[in-house]
Amino acid sequence: MVLREQQRTLKKVIIFFLGIMLLVGTINFPNISYAQEQEDPYFEDLVLAVFADNEPLSPGMFAVQQNGRYYVPVGTLAGILGFYVDIDRDRRFAKGTTTSPANSFEIDGVANTVSFRGETAKLPKEAFLDASIADDDIYLLLEVYNQIWPLSMSVNLSSLVLRIDPDDELPFQQAISRKEQQQRVRNRQERFANDFASNQALPFVAKPYQAFSKPVLDLQAEAGYDARLDSPEYRFNLNGVNDLGYASADYSLNLSKTGGVFNKPDNFRLRFTRQNIHDGALPLGLEDTQWGDINLKNRNLISTGLQGRGLTFSTRENRFANEFDRLTIDGVAAPGWEVELY
Repeated sequence: MVLREQQRTLKKVIIFFLGIMLLVGTINFPNISYAQEQEDPYFEDLVLAVFADNEPLSPGMFAVQQNGRYYVPVGTLAGILGFYVDIDRDRRFAKGTTTSPANSFEIDGVANTVSFRGETAKLPKEAFLDASIADDDIYLLLEVYNQIWPLSMSVNLSSLVLRIDPDDELPFQQAISRKEQQQRVRNRQERFANDFASNQALPFVAKPYQAFSKPVLDLQAEAGYDARLDSPEYRFNLNGVNDLGYASADYSLNLSKTGGVFNKPDNFRLRFTRQNIHDGALPLGLEDTQWGDINLKNRNLISTGLQGRGLTFSTRENRFANEFDRLTIDGVAAPGWEVELY
């Protein structure tokens, strides 16, 4: 009676440990079932066309069929899909990433293990093709790819096609998306340029220069008190632009008043500009002329930045100057102010 109880207890312990082993194996990695009948040494070389989402990726990739199983080369397939992989053929070891750095994997053909996202699984030797059959790459069972890579693959033997259904966007698909987005941007730029050239969008209406036009003025005033002189003080900043003398005149003036007396102007600037905005605006093919307080325009790739009083003539149509990664835009601003362009 005691012996029979001991046998029942032993049987329960054995079943318990077998259950734990089965559970651990299931958690570590999905189980792969193989036909473990008598192995046939015969194999057949295949040349498979590779398609992903009906997009042709390769007209032909070598694969091997043995015992009803398909073996696909790791390095070749990763290269076709655009995955990063580093292979040591002598050690039959490969490591890399798929659609993102987080999706890392390792394949060890000597230890018969695969790792994906930090999880490692021991596979039967039938998951790897024997190196004596093909040693130019690591040939791995097709079903293993479906578990460690974000895709699902199947072989259509009658048409010799390897079809891939990706779970994530593959690198070649990401490249196509980027090219399509860049093309859309270029198309918008071309449409805008064509519309602008044909005056369908933002048409430019030339208005001839006048001897005098109504000015556009900006007057800023500040008032304060000078305790040292025991008197109020005032500051004025005047900016304006208008046609004057059949040219565009822009000017600025800074004045201050202390003790009831106007001081000598802190700053006075006057510049005249005439551009070839309509036929006959400038002779001899000139595009721009300036006189007064001017800035000498930069030439492409050459910085000048000279300022002073003088006279300039230019035949350049481009209003901007490029210097490597710098674009120089010459404009008018009030003294003491800064302009930021984004």
